[in-house]
Amino acid sequence: MDRPEILPPIGLPVSTNIVDLQAADDASIGEIIHAATTLSKLASDRMADPATFYELATFTQSGGADWSGLQGRKQVTDETEGNCNDAVVPPPTPTPPENYCDTLPAIGTMFTQLTRTHDVMMANYAGMVESVMRDQIKYLGATHAETSFRDGRQYLRDTMKLSSHVAQRHLDRAAYFTTRPSTNPQQQTTQPIFPRLAESFAAGRLPDENADRLVGMDKDLIKYAKESGKTTEFKDHIMHAFEHGLVEAGEAASPEELSQQKRRWMDRIAHEISPDGPSPAQVLAKQADNALKTRGQPDGSGRIWMDATPEVYAKFKNFILHQSNFNGKAPVISPELAELLNTDTTPDLNSAVPVDNPAEIVGEDSDGRPVSAGYMALVDSMTHGQKLGAILIGMLNTILSMDPAEIGIKKSHGASAQLVVVQDIETAYKTLGYQPLPPDAQRPPGPDGVSPPVIKRPNPDRQETPNRDDPGRDFDEHVSSVPWTPFESEVINSGPIHPADAQILACNAEIVAQIRNGPDIVLRQQRTQRLFTPGQRRAILTRDRGCQAPGCTVPAAYCDIHHIVAWHTGGYTDETNAITLCSRHHTAVHLGKWTIRKAGGLTFLQPAPWLDPSQPLLRNAYWNV
Repeated sequence: MDRPEILPPIGLPVSTNIVDLQAADDASIGEIIHAATTLSKLASDRMADPATFYELATFTQSGGADWSGLQGRKQVTDETEGNCNDAVVPPPTPTPPENYCDTLPAIGTMFTQLTRTHDVMMANYAGMVESVMRDQIKYLGATHAETSFRDGRQYLRDTMKLSSHVAQRHLDRAAYFTTRPSTNPQQQTTQPIFPRLAESFAAGRLPDENADRLVGMDKDLIKYAKESGKTTEFKDHIMHAFEHGLVEAGEAASPEELSQQKRRWMDRIAHEISPDGPSPAQVLAKQADNALKTRGQPDGSGRIWMDATPEVYAKFKNFILHQSNFNGKAPVISPELAELLNTDTTPDLNSAVPVDNPAEIVGEDSDGRPVSAGYMALVDSMTHGQKLGAILIGMLNTILSMDPAEIGIKKSHGASAQLVVVQDIETAYKTLGYQPLPPDAQRPPGPDGVSPPVIKRPNPDRQETPNRDDPGRDFDEHVSSVPWTPFESEVINSGPIHPADAQILACNAEIVAQIRNGPDIVLRQQRTQRLFTPGQRRAILTRDRGCQAPGCTVPAAYCDIHHIVAWHTGGYTDETNAITLCSRHHTAVHLGKWTIRKAGGLTFLQPAPWLDPSQPLLRNAYWNV
């Protein structure tokens, strides 16, 4: 079957007057994108409608029957022998419908081109954004030049809600595959780094994943050239010699195939750059920086690691040997920490490892304290790494339980130097083993007891704002007047924690339970002084957990406390007039990028019109429960 051409040329063979290419010649770029956005939204709505499936055009056989593709064998009679044999014959050729653009293959082809066209537009848009960062007032309508957005990546993150990684990918594509805005487009500095790849990318032949892999390879080679003492010009000369092959592979290979080719090319090009030099794997290996790093996981767990220099790693190894083998005895680990770090599904001192009598005293530790058989079995079941982790966590736990002045560590913003678990009163009672609350104060079971967070509300200053008399859109009273408190279980400066996990920590942690008169009120302390007291700071940080700017993930320990209504204009120094902001967003509020507003007993941040023209009221969805 010869598949009819859909793209290119653009607009053929679609038999519709929706697209008027002659009228598009006179339209501005904004009008064209507006029309494209409108049509894309119409297409999205139609695709979401189940009835659209029955609008799909289908193929037919040459005889007019529906094309099933299953007819591939035919009985043939051998007249000489009188035998009947099966002979393979080609199936009928499917005939495409007249409206081929309504078939699934054609729609898939157009979606592929639409996706790649969007990537090209985003790359050019990112290049424009990067070019106007020094004149934000003129091009963005910002109020402060060079301070409203730090760079193009921050602008894409704040206005389009992209992650840093995705925003950087668009900026990299702009640098490698687009002609950057300039008064003289013929200048070499404004041209794409790889012209042939740029042509393929602009034509929609180079998939975005392959484009990103080729960009990553060039960045790695730049680093390799610098580490090998070679100039980047020499690297560019070699890469441009390879560019024809890069285009062919980028257009034809799958991302997995290209990744494999990328490793081969890296070695080959690196050998051309430095024939006697080290391999790319050696040069590009992670360099030690002695920085402690953390990365949280969606389930609340996380990674903790450090890339240590030989000197630091030697000291750590010495610590390991000392703790593991001092006086020939096993390391001393408290039962609480042993249970905390044991990864058994039921980390119980009496059941993690089967023993005849877990409570039987079988020995003493180095301080003369009795040791039970259950404890010894639990410690024996731990790996060497878990034992070392228990020792390290135990040391940190001891340090944090000491007075900060005694050991010279910082006590941040009045927050206690303890692990603080914040729970609603009903959950906290269960965690601590208290009697349950009276039935009237308990949460209803099932969906009736679920209180979803309020993250966004429409701009109350716009005419299309919902009726203020609507009880579901109450802007003046507290959101909920139910007699029970919504579920809450979090570790301050860390994140959510399941109550079952919190029970393990309860013996060593400070459990903070607050009964709030509304979701945003902890207590009220009238206008007495300008600065917040340590107790107030603790309450505010416990309530907010982190920076309240939408999208910000900076924990409360690194944030400032900001007066919503300024002190010098009569604002109170109390929790209801306070909000937690990181230093960057604190500055942004003072510069007018965000305005803090109260609605429905909650505190929202409203973006400036040059950040979001609709100016909705937004809450941080990362920290608020």
